[in-house]
Amino acid sequence: MKRRFNYTGRVELEASEVLVSVGPGANGVPTFSATLHLEERSFPHDARILLEVDMKNLFHRYAWGSMGNLEPLATPEIPGLKNEDLQSGLPLYFRVKIVSSTGQIIAHRNRFKPSMAGLGERRTGLLLVAYQDLDDLAWDLELLLDSSSEPRLIINNRIPGVDDLVRHDAGFHAFVIPEVLKRILTHIVVNGYHEDEDATWARYWMDLATCLVGQPEVDEDGRDAWIALVVQQFCRTHQVFRRFIDSREAM
Repeated sequence: MKRRFNYTGRVELEASEVLVSVGPGANGVPTFSATLHLEERSFPHDARILLEVDMKNLFHRYAWGSMGNLEPLATPEIPGLKNEDLQSGLPLYFRVKIVSSTGQIIAHRNRFKPSMAGLGERRTGLLLVAYQDLDDLAWDLELLLDSSSEPRLIINNRIPGVDDLVRHDAGFHAFVIPEVLKRILTHIVVNGYHEDEDATWARYWMDLATCLVGQPEVDEDGRDAWIALVVQQFCRTHQVFRRFIDSREAM
């Protein structure tokens, strides 16, 4: 049975403060590691730290000590999963809660996806990038109808030098990234994720967009033009087309 907590006045932890990585375990069961950077937070020393694994038909809670005495577990297992489950792209989420002595959640990071150690997943800026065998597709964009599930750009891991391509290839940046940005913003606005408190990832993308062109037009008539303007300004700001042309001329 899941214990209920009072969420009044909670603080939202930053993604940089909570780093969780999941990978295959030696016993055939996935394990995870967590690094918490909470040194700048002034939460009570006796506030408990809880990590939770939450997905359909699976829930586990792990005590991680207190603010005054961190007690991280050494690569705890996630019972109910098998190593091969990690390759299937299953919706695995974590939560971190800071809970006062009275049972009030004073801070949290809610339903976020961990990085996948040894499975070719990493973050490039705001974008979560994963490497998988996509058969005859070069890339795909995973957009789930779940406000807490951030998008993943999936690149075919059979492409030679794929990691260098994602990091440095001007052609990739010119032909893939603008389309990814367009799809993600459309996904956010159409589904109303920019107004959903669980969709922290969506607010980061909207912050990027509004910094480029100002507040969004979310009605059906104006949103497509607004998104197109964001993509155009993104490409202009980062000189996407110019860098591509320069790379071709240098060949």
